[in-house]
Amino acid sequence: VGGGFLVQFALLVALAESAESQSLRAVHRFAPWPDTRWRTGPERPIDQGGLSHQLLTSTLRQFWTLNAPPGTPCPQVDRRRFEIVFWRTMSRMMKLAALSVGEMILVEAQSLGSEAFVAEGDVAQVEVPVDPLSAVSVSDQDAGISISLPKNAAFSEGVPTDDGTVVFESADGRTEGVVVEALDDGSVQLQTVLGGPEADHDLEYHLGVPAEARVELSENGTVLVFGADDSLLGGLATPWAVDATGADVKTYFSLEGAKVTQHVITGDSTAYPVTTDPWLGIALISSVTRKYDSVNGGSRFYVYPTWWGRGGAGAAARWSAWSEARSKGVWDNSSLRNQFYCHYDTRPVTTFKSSWNLENWRSDKGYWGFMAALCN
Repeated sequence: VGGGFLVQFALLVALAESAESQSLRAVHRFAPWPDTRWRTGPERPIDQGGLSHQLLTSTLRQFWTLNAPPGTPCPQVDRRRFEIVFWRTMSRMMKLAALSVGEMILVEAQSLGSEAFVAEGDVAQVEVPVDPLSAVSVSDQDAGISISLPKNAAFSEGVPTDDGTVVFESADGRTEGVVVEALDDGSVQLQTVLGGPEADHDLEYHLGVPAEARVELSENGTVLVFGADDSLLGGLATPWAVDATGADVKTYFSLEGAKVTQHVITGDSTAYPVTTDPWLGIALISSVTRKYDSVNGGSRFYVYPTWWGRGGAGAAARWSAWSEARSKGVWDNSSLRNQFYCHYDTRPVTTFKSSWNLENWRSDKGYWGFMAALCN
């Protein structure tokens, strides 16, 4: 299950750590993160903050023992730095992969006349208003979340383009405008462009959430919206920003009620324009297919996560992802649950698998037993 990828990823992080590279020093500017508390459901949380780090460290140690010259010390992967590198990189990779693999065209909805554009995905619908004072909404059969354009800037009416995006040009010069793009999993990007040092670098977005929902800022920088039953309704992925050369620009979210502010910290070396990218997602699982395996005498479930579920939602969504997989056809038993959690928790490896395969004929080995067996 991608052991070669694990080794390559671990080596890259380890070498960057040992060399104290400039890119890693740039990442080090972010505040330390405490260990995350991953939810296994309303019944209890468990400490799993360093699981990805543990897997990579173990794989690297085995690789080093087999291949390095005797007596050569194995590079160490600093846990806090690894988590910062991994989650911010994973969030950005997911967005780029979604754009390159799964674009969908925004089309004007006849029923809405000239008021909005809608995009129908497999599991959710995105509605982009023409009026810049209205909010962009993402909804499925269970819930809906909306996000405004930056409230501390003014924009002209939205105009659709040939590539399926909707463009809101600046009306006051505080930004260069916003480009809104819906993806085929029902998530949506808002790319706000800052033209120069005089632009507003604290962008205020307002979330619209159900009345009983609560909004939280997680340790890894994501903004998560939870329902009254602690299920994850959606949220904003870890923010990122890049300058005109493609270099990362320091950015982070702050939260006040349902107001999310993206702070963009530039320096003397920053090349404008700078593009920022709040990414709103709602569905974690796109679909589930069940097939009978006559050789093994049981069913195999092919679980297809959305891009939001693969990398945007983060660790806090694991219980909600399992609940969503069950609602879309996965049988509820301990073996399938532990296989699913194994796939979810090892997303450094499983993220780019087309599906997460769960095999019902497997006896329950327990969570760590499936970890040792590469999830099946």
